[in-house]
Amino acid sequence: DVSFGDVFDDGNGGSSSSSVARGIRDITLCNEKDEDWFTASLDDGHVGTVTLDDPNGDAVLEVYANEATEGGLIARAEGTSTSKVVNLSSVSGTTYLFRVLTYNSAGTQAGIDLSLNRN
Repeated sequence: DVSFGDVFDDGNGGSSSSSVARGIRDITLCNEKDEDWFTASLDDGHVGTVTLDDPNGDAVLEVYANEATEGGLIARAEGTSTSKVVNLSSVSGTTYLFRVLTYNSAGTQAGIDLSLNRN
């Protein structure tokens, strides 16, 4: 089964982990310095599609494999589109980390949805 775990921020300023099946709805970013991190894995032999739905079109999705370092970055989806998509292939033992951030310096950005569909 596909699940996400919010590994660094519970969405309310705390640091406890949570897990939500198939997606996270209504992510809020407070300014251009705010970011949220989530993790997921796929069963061996499966592929997945990660979609970031962003009503303002200025959120960024970064996908990392196993570690949140420059060397672990495997995909970045950005631009003014309100929907950003990244396709993933299952690699045994891989944990994917998803970083959601924004370039919007105007203030709070809400209503961002992140989903992972397994194929």
